Amino acid sequence: MEQILNLIKSRLERPSTAFSRLNATVAELGIDEIRTFLTDQTMDRWNRIKVLKIGRYTIEELLELKNGTAEMPDTETFKDILQFSLSNIQIISVESEGRTFEAYVKLIMLDPDGITIRGLSLGGNLTSCRAIHASIYNNREVYVTDLLNGTVKEYRSNFHYRRIEEVQGKVCHTFLLPRNAIVQEYNYECMNADVSNRAHPDRILISRGDDITEVAGQFLAQKYSLPRTSDWANLYLSLLPADKWCELELIKTDMVGESGNLRAIIIRSMQESEVLEVINAAIIKGDLNVFSEIGEAAVLTEGMTTEDYLRVNAEIITKKIDTYLKPLYDGHTYAQFLGMTNRVCLPAQARSVMGVLTVLKFLNSCFLVGDMGSGKTQMSLSAIFAILRRRMESGAPDGISVLITAPAITIPKWATSEIPKILGSQKIITTIINSTEDALRYVAKVKGYNPNTSERTPYKVPKGYIHFVLVSTDRMKLAANKFVLAAHWDHIKQVWRCPDCHQPLRCPKAKANESDLLATWSDGVESPIYPPSKEQMKTARKSKLIDVNNLPRNFVKRYTDHIRSFECSCHLKKTKKNKLKEKSKDEKVERKRHATLVRPALKSRGEDRNKPRWMIAEIFQRHLRNHFQVGIFDEIQQMKASDSGRGMSFHKIMWSCRKSLFLTGTLTNGTSSSIQSTLWRSDPQPLIDEGFNHKTSKEQWAKKYGVLESITYMDDKAAGVLGRSSNRVTERVIIKEKAGIAPQLVARHLLHKSIFLELADLNIPLVQLKEEPVIVPLDPEHQDAYRKFHDELEAVCKDLQPILKSKAWSQFNPATLNYASQPQREVEVNFYDDEGDLLRSVKAPKFPAEYLTATERRLIEDVKADLSENRGSIIFTHYTGIYGTNQRIQRILANEGVQAEILDVKTTSSLGRFEWLEKQREIGTKVLIMNQTLVQVGLDLLEYPSLNFWQLNDDINVVRQASRRAWRIGQPRECKVRYYVSADTQQMKQFQRLMSRRISALLVEGRIERSDRIAQYAQESASGLTRELASSLSAAELTETWKSAAERDMDMNLTIVSETDYKQSISEAFERLTAETKRLCGYVEKDEIDQVISFTAEETQSTKSHPSSLTSPQTKHLYGELDLFSFNYEIEIVKTKKRGSNEIISKEQIAFNF
Repeated sequence: MEQILNLIKSRLERPSTAFSRLNATVAELGIDEIRTFLTDQTMDRWNRIKVLKIGRYTIEELLELKNGTAEMPDTETFKDILQFSLSNIQIISVESEGRTFEAYVKLIMLDPDGITIRGLSLGGNLTSCRAIHASIYNNREVYVTDLLNGTVKEYRSNFHYRRIEEVQGKVCHTFLLPRNAIVQEYNYECMNADVSNRAHPDRILISRGDDITEVAGQFLAQKYSLPRTSDWANLYLSLLPADKWCELELIKTDMVGESGNLRAIIIRSMQESEVLEVINAAIIKGDLNVFSEIGEAAVLTEGMTTEDYLRVNAEIITKKIDTYLKPLYDGHTYAQFLGMTNRVCLPAQARSVMGVLTVLKFLNSCFLVGDMGSGKTQMSLSAIFAILRRRMESGAPDGISVLITAPAITIPKWATSEIPKILGSQKIITTIINSTEDALRYVAKVKGYNPNTSERTPYKVPKGYIHFVLVSTDRMKLAANKFVLAAHWDHIKQVWRCPDCHQPLRCPKAKANESDLLATWSDGVESPIYPPSKEQMKTARKSKLIDVNNLPRNFVKRYTDHIRSFECSCHLKKTKKNKLKEKSKDEKVERKRHATLVRPALKSRGEDRNKPRWMIAEIFQRHLRNHFQVGIFDEIQQMKASDSGRGMSFHKIMWSCRKSLFLTGTLTNGTSSSIQSTLWRSDPQPLIDEGFNHKTSKEQWAKKYGVLESITYMDDKAAGVLGRSSNRVTERVIIKEKAGIAPQLVARHLLHKSIFLELADLNIPLVQLKEEPVIVPLDPEHQDAYRKFHDELEAVCKDLQPILKSKAWSQFNPATLNYASQPQREVEVNFYDDEGDLLRSVKAPKFPAEYLTATERRLIEDVKADLSENRGSIIFTHYTGIYGTNQRIQRILANEGVQAEILDVKTTSSLGRFEWLEKQREIGTKVLIMNQTLVQVGLDLLEYPSLNFWQLNDDINVVRQASRRAWRIGQPRECKVRYYVSADTQQMKQFQRLMSRRISALLVEGRIERSDRIAQYAQESASGLTRELASSLSAAELTETWKSAAERDMDMNLTIVSETDYKQSISEAFERLTAETKRLCGYVEKDEIDQVISFTAEETQSTKSHPSSLTSPQTKHLYGELDLFSFNYEIEIVKTKKRGSNEIISKEQIAFNF
C-alpha cells in the first residue's frame, strides 16, 4: 500500500492556485489525510480528502467514474479507488459528421521511429470502433489521451492495416493488424513485387512470449528455402545482422487482457544471397551443425549435377526420407471391401484405392494420376464401393449419391459397361443427365417436389445402394442457345434504358473517362442496322405487337456481342435489406458484374427456334449444394483452362460435391500454369495463404512455380534513336511461360493429395507395341508441283507479313500439308486486307481425281496386309470437313475392294460414339476412318490393333493418347502405330516438331534424362538453333529418333510377351493377382466358407482331437501352413461399432508385410 501512496503523492495537486508553490507540502498533507482515512472512516475526513486531485480527477470523481456512486466508500473500496487512480487507461476519440466516437486503447504497436502506428488494438461499441478505423484512413494524425492524467500523445497512421474484429455482446474488440503481418497479404505483395521487379516488403511477425524466435526461424526457412529443423531454425534470427531486424515497441494498457504477452518484430527485406552468406558464415564458424546424427553423410563433389547427386546418394536419401517423412498410408493395410467387388482390383490398384480413401478422409479432393490403361475407372469405382460399405457399417440409414463427369464419348461406357462389370448391377442406380429438363427433374426428385400435392418428400438413396449421376463435360457447360437484350428502347431519345430505373444506359464500349457516352441502337443490335421508324412503332402498337423491350415483335434479327456488357448501377444503391459493405480506402472496391440486362431467348416469344436450356452445372450448384458424397471428374486435364466453358462449368458443379476425385493420365502439360486453375478450384485456401487469388495471371503464377522466358526485340536500325522529349528507347518485350515446374509446387500442393500409378506397377503382361514413321517420297511430278507451290506461297507470306502480321501465315500449313497428301483437290490461297480487298492469290496445279499419290498407295498396301492377317485398322485424319479427307480415303480403299466406315460428327452424337463403335465391332467392320480427336480419351479399341495416322494433330498430347487406344490390358494382338509422312514436304517439318514436343514432354515426366542422346532434340524454345537442328535430320535419322522416343514413352519395367503366349500369361496373371488382393484384404469367398462349414460331425470331432487336420487338403488352401501370429509383431485390432450401440460389427483386417 505504501508503494501505491508514494505514486499517488507525485500526482496530488491542490485545486486552489494560491498554494501552487506549496505542492510538495500539500501533497504530503494529502497523503497523511488518506492514511488517516484508511484507518478511521468518518464523514468529516471524507469531505476533506474527496476534493484531492489525483491527476485529472478528484477522488470523488474517480469513485463515481469507477463505481457509479459518490457515497463515502469503505476501506476496501477506497483501496480499489486508489489503485484505479494509477491505472493506465488510454482512449482514442474522433469526430465525424458532428458526432464524437471514443474507444479504449488496448495495445499500440509502434514503428522503430516511435511515432508511426504499425498496429492498434481497440475495445468499445461496434459503431465507435468502425468509425475510428475509417478515421485512421482519412487523417494522418492520431491522438491518444490518458484517461486519468489527461496527457495527450500524437501518433501517425501509415494507412496500411487489416481490420480484425470480434463482437461479444455489446463490446467490439478490434485489432488493426499490419498488413505485412498477415500471411496472405504479405505473399500477395511479394508476388506483385516479383512481377514489377521490386524488392519484397518488410515482414512483421507477431507471437506470444518467447515463441517469436521460433516463428521467425520458420519464416526465414520457408522464405529462403533453409532447413526447417528446430536446432537450425531457432538460431536464424540471432544470426541476422542488427540492421536486418528489430523488435517493435508495444505500448500496453491495463485493458490489454490476454494480449499482454505479445511480442512483435520486423524483418527487413533481404536478397537470398544475403541470407545464404549469413548461413555460410555460421556454418564455417560452427554455429550451425551440418553433420547429421542419423546415418552416414551424403557425398557431394565438385562438378556434380543434381541428377548425379541424387543417383550417388539415393540410398542415403531414401533412409532419411523413411526417418523424417511418414506417409499417410504405408501400403500395408487393406480394406476387406476391396475384395468384394464384382471385378477385383489388382494389388497395385488396391494400394492406390487405399491411398485415395486415406486422402479423402483428411482432405476434400484427391488426384488419381495413372498411365493410360492402368484402370483409373476400376480404382475410382472400387473407392466408391469401399465408402459405401464403411457408411453401411457405421449404421447410416441411406446409401450414397455419386456424381460422375466425363467426356461425352465415355458416358455410355461408364453407365453400361464399367459400372455393371466392376460393381455388379444389383444395388446400383444410374441416372444420365443429358439436358436441362433431366437436371430439373433430378433436382425436383431430390427436393421432393410433387406437382399434385403440396407435401414434400425429399429423396434418399436406399440403404446399401449407390446412385450414380452421370453428366458429360460437353453437356454440363451449355447455357442458353442465345441471349437477348432486356433493356428498353427509347425511340424518342434514341437510347437504351434500364428496365428497372428507366435511366439511360452507358455505352458498353465507353472508356472510364466517357461516363456521359450513352448506348445507342448500334451498341445493342447488329441487324437490322436502323431502329424502327415512327410508322413501324405506330403500326405495332395498333396491332398490339409490341414486345417487352418496347420494340415491334421479332424486329431484331441479331444482337451484338456487347449486350452482356450492358449494366446499370441502380441495383447498387443502398437499401435496408442490402447495404453495401464499407471498405477502407486502401482496399480496391470491386463491383461484381451483373448480367441483369440480358436474358435467355425464349421460343414462346419467337426469339429462338429451340426450347430453352440452361447450364446443368449451374443448376446443380444452386440447388444441390453438397448433395453428392463424392464427385468423380474424369479426364480433368480437359477442364484445366480458367476461361473456358468446361473450366467454368467444372468450377460450378464442384459445389454440389462434398469430396472430389480427379482422374487423369496427364496431370500437367509441362507448364506450371496448366495445373493452376484446377488447384484453385479444388482447394483455394492454401493458395490464398500464399497471396494468390482468382485473378492471379499465368505470369504471376509461373514467376513463383514455373519458368518464364523474357524476349526483348530490338531493331538494329533503330539503335541510337531516342524519344522526342526523353532518352527512352522503345523496346518490345514478350514474356511467355516455358516448360518447367518448381519442386515447391509439387511438395506444397500436389504430393500430399495425389496417387500416382504406372502401368508397370500392375505386373500385367502386354503385347508388343511398335511405332513406325512411314516416310514416303512423292512421285517426281507431284514433288515438282508441290515444291513450286510451297516456294511461291512461302514467298507471298513473307511479302505480306509486314501488312497482315501473323495472319499472313494462317493458311500456309493447311494448304501445304493437304496439297502434299491430296493434290487431286483444287488448292487456292487468297490474301485479303482488313477491308476485304484481295491482295494476292496463289494457286496449285490440280491432279486428276483418279491419281493415287505414293503415300496413298503405301496406305492401301499396309491396310491390305493387315486385313490378310485379320487385323482391324483405324485411319486417323485431322483435316476433315471441307477438305473431304475421310471421304477420299474411303473411296480409294473401296476401289481396291476394302470396305471402310467413317466416324465423324455427322455420323452420330458424342454420346452415341460408344454404341456406334460397339455396333461396328458386332457386324465385323475391319477398317474405320475418323478424326483422332474423337477417340483420344476413354475408349478401348481392342479390335483394331493397327492405328494409322494419315494426318497429324499439332497437339502432341492428342497424338500420344490416340496412339494408345488399342494397346491396353486385354489386347491379344501385337499393336502397330504408323505415321505417314511425305518426304521433303511441310509434313516432314510438322512431324519433326511433334517429335521435339514429345521428347520435351518425356523430359518433364522424367522418362528420359538430360544426358540422354535424344534429349538434344527437345523443343525447349523456338530458337533458330533448335529449328536448324531438327531440319538437319534425314528421313533415316528422324525415323530412328522417333522410335527411340517411343521406347522411352513405355515403362522399361513392363512385361512384354508374344501374341501366342499372351492369352495364357494374362489369364494366369489376373488369377494370381486378384487372389493376392483378396488375401491382402482378408476376404474369403462364400463357397470356400461353405466348404469348411460342411464338415461332418466326425470330421469336426477329429479336428478337435487332432489340430493337425487343419492342414488337410480341404482347408490347407484356406489357412496355409504359416502361424502368422508367431512372428514378433505388435498387432492392434480396431473394433467397429454401430452408433449408440455396443454391438461389434466387424474388425479391421490385418495385412502382414514380410
